[in-house]
Amino acid sequence: MATPPANSTSLAAQARRVYTDRILDALPAIFKGVDDGARALLALPAESEQVLRRRDALHDYQRHAAGWLQALNTGVRNAAVYGVPATRQGELPRSSGKMPLSLVDDDTIEREIFSSRLALSMMDRAS
Repeated sequence: MATPPANSTSLAAQARRVYTDRILDALPAIFKGVDDGARALLALPAESEQVLRRRDALHDYQRHAAGWLQALNTGVRNAAVYGVPATRQGELPRSSGKMPLSLVDDDTIEREIFSSRLALSMMDRAS
């Protein structure tokens, strides 16, 4: 017997739930991989200053890993339930240069592509 088509909203919610569960299940393995990688790096020969930095980094990681894992779990769960806005106020770094970053319209991009292709074509014919 054929089942009726699922509501797209409930299907999307179920997909988000499954995706979130898979992420949360993988996090401990990721943290273990980072710990193993840091330990392996510490075992490699290096200059004394670099060895000290690696040791301190591993020590800091081990000290804070449980808190980071918990915060990441909470953040992923909250993002799944409440969603995440594209950008939040104060989240993007401020421009330190004279020219701030901005979006470029499609016409400008098309013009740049066209002029680049024209220049390459002219170079090919000249040579």
